[in-house]
Amino acid sequence: MALINCPECSKSISDSANNCPYCGYPINPTKVLKPKGQGCFMQTLNAGCLIIVIIFVFALVIGGIATFSKFKKPSKNADSTELKSK
Repeated sequence: MALINCPECSKSISDSANNCPYCGYPINPTKVLKPKGQGCFMQTLNAGCLIIVIIFVFALVIGGIATFSKFKKPSKNADSTELKSK
């Protein structure tokens, strides 16, 4: 622990002090910790959920198309061949 002069007031202070005790000038400002972004696991989890939702919506659309195609009216040619076979 050494003594240094404050750049602001020129008084002797400890080099381990964060601020000058006399004038408050920051000597060794504390580092502000920034919150970390999402980790790799969370990014993968988010991407996986998005893929599952896309597959689910795609399945609903395909299922809806298949359901509506069952209720499609048959053409006249299909009726006439069906009557002839009876």
